[in-house]
Amino acid sequence: MSPSFSSVVAILAAAVSLFWIKDLRLPYPCFKVVQTIPPDQRPTPSDLRGSYSANSHLQKARKLFEQQVDSAETVSIGKDGTLYLPDSLGRIWTSQNAGEGKLRELAYAGGKPLGGFVYPNGDAVFADAVKGLILVNATSGLTTILANRVSPSSSKHPGTEVIYADDLDVASDGTVYFSTMTDIPLLRSASGRYEALPPCELNIMQGGAEGRLLSYSPATGQTLVLADNIWLANGVAVSHDESFVVVVSTASMRIYKYWRKGSKAGSLEVLLDHLPGFPDGVSKASDGNFWVAINSAPPPKALGLLMASRLLRWINAWVPLAVVKNYGLVLKVCKPETCCIVHLISRHIAPA
Repeated sequence: MSPSFSSVVAILAAAVSLFWIKDLRLPYPCFKVVQTIPPDQRPTPSDLRGSYSANSHLQKARKLFEQQVDSAETVSIGKDGTLYLPDSLGRIWTSQNAGEGKLRELAYAGGKPLGGFVYPNGDAVFADAVKGLILVNATSGLTTILANRVSPSSSKHPGTEVIYADDLDVASDGTVYFSTMTDIPLLRSASGRYEALPPCELNIMQGGAEGRLLSYSPATGQTLVLADNIWLANGVAVSHDESFVVVVSTASMRIYKYWRKGSKAGSLEVLLDHLPGFPDGVSKASDGNFWVAINSAPPPKALGLLMASRLLRWINAWVPLAVVKNYGLVLKVCKPETCCIVHLISRHIAPA
């Protein structure tokens, strides 16, 4: 007696399920096996005490373009004070006079533009999580892809695709330094948005440090991988003296510095660790230091158990549980000589 169609389907479904459970594979679009996270990569957040004691300064901040720009990832500022804001639908908006001017749609990038930099002529370069590195013309709004693949000459990951470009900064010689968070691609929702958060959540559950710091040279067109094994590489900023580049590791809750010059050139080292939450963007401050944005409260102590257990992370990937609270924090990070100091600038716990 031959088995019924429904029986065959049930057997195949059971086999696939066993395969997924046996290897602890993650859901679409990742499909990867959950990895063991090395202890030196696991996040160990600081408590909200001492220098990190809460205040309400951010509650006094003035909100710009509320209900006008949908979920702007970042703001880039031109030499003339014009603000450039990419939104969740891939549009790039501008406002002159430091946000006092009328809001104008400059371009439709069509992907997921995130971190950016504005050139003196008004053109802007963006890290686009879908398209790679893109250039937006200030006059026409025309968008050009500068880099979406690593050059064959790169000593690390030659020829690989640029996936999930996140943030960037530009040195005085024109070199663009940018990060890629993970190689898990973004998916487009029914609303037309490319959703940035799910790949990050899956990568945290996977435990793979796939983030990279890259450089793009406009003069040669070469795209090189400078550093890898950065867990969710995020914000990027070139130091004022251009001796190093700062890159944020969101999942490890730390900030790295990549040396451009000197005896340590080409090496990556930790600038600051044990941040009180998941760090996101980083920008140069006018006094030579760095502003760092943190987008969550310190996770509960159970995070340590989650990071240590492949099974718990696999379960959480398939049945997500909220482990962080709505939160906003701005830090100023200083690096005088060999001593790293953190100054608390403002903190705001958002309402639930």
